[in-house]
Amino acid sequence: MLRATSVPRTEYDLVVVGGGPAGACAALQAADGQARVALFDDGDRIGGQLIRQTHKFFGSSDNYSGLRGFQIASALQERIRFAPLEAFCGVTVWAIEHGPTVWLKHADYSAAVKCRGLILACGAREKALLFPGWTLPGVLYAGALQTMVNLWGVLPGKRVLILGSGNVGLIVAYQLAQAGMEVAGIVEKARAIGGFQVHANRVQRLGIPIFLDSELLEVQGYGRAERALVRRGRKRLGLAVDTVCIAAGMRPQVELLRYLGETLDYDEARGGTVPLRDFSLRLKTNDVFVCGDMGGIEEASIAMEEGRLAGLAARRALGFGQTDALTAEINDAEKGLQALRSGEK
Repeated sequence: MLRATSVPRTEYDLVVVGGGPAGACAALQAADGQARVALFDDGDRIGGQLIRQTHKFFGSSDNYSGLRGFQIASALQERIRFAPLEAFCGVTVWAIEHGPTVWLKHADYSAAVKCRGLILACGAREKALLFPGWTLPGVLYAGALQTMVNLWGVLPGKRVLILGSGNVGLIVAYQLAQAGMEVAGIVEKARAIGGFQVHANRVQRLGIPIFLDSELLEVQGYGRAERALVRRGRKRLGLAVDTVCIAAGMRPQVELLRYLGETLDYDEARGGTVPLRDFSLRLKTNDVFVCGDMGGIEEASIAMEEGRLAGLAARRALGFGQTDALTAEINDAEKGLQALRSGEK
């Protein structure tokens, strides 16, 4: 049951924080009809980053392969609407206390909700990138730009330069070209493309140049972005652009874990500061599960699989369902994760 403004109960068996692909799948897996499950998300709908994604996803049919991101978000929201759980949108979880107790803030109310089990799927946020001219109008982060183009149907300009050749940068470049913007190029500081080759191929087929071993030095303009100065090897290029899209990568959103006194690790390959978890995604020092990009930056299909694993593991920890059957499902979910990460699924 999806609720926008209803006041939640004061106590649940399990609380899931975050309604993106990981949190939505965790809540669905945990909601077996016996446990009282609540899902809280600060957006106005379920789906997280999926709602602004228009490209088709890879993976298996279990992870909605072949569907576009916004279609997956709609499918998850529809499943949650009829699942035996309570989902609340427009709710910010701003603090957690041991117990655990989750502190909520909604436009119409504030509340403290107690629970026996907790799954955190808070996702990630974009990494900041600062340079001369970064405050000029026309300089946007990828998430904001995708919201404008894919959700609102508004083009931010006519000619854009993309910073970053990871999957986000490559996908945004393709989407903007399809929407009618001229893409002046993709600037990548490394000497190799950061994203999947399949995304790079689509971009290069459109004739969009990818400048490797390059760096944005400055964005110039009067009142808004007009020109980008780029270092390419030993040369400097001046590109006439009215839009600059920063796609510098994501970092896990781990702030809530500090309320629990968690020891955090730093792993550059997983996006930066990450929690320490066991194979069932349980934290090392608290009876809390973390799934999705909050535990390390990966693909949406992996976030969904982690969500399923966390939901199953939380059910077992809370004593809902037959232990042997749940353990078998958990083992299958762990194998599914390994298969996705190895490219076998």
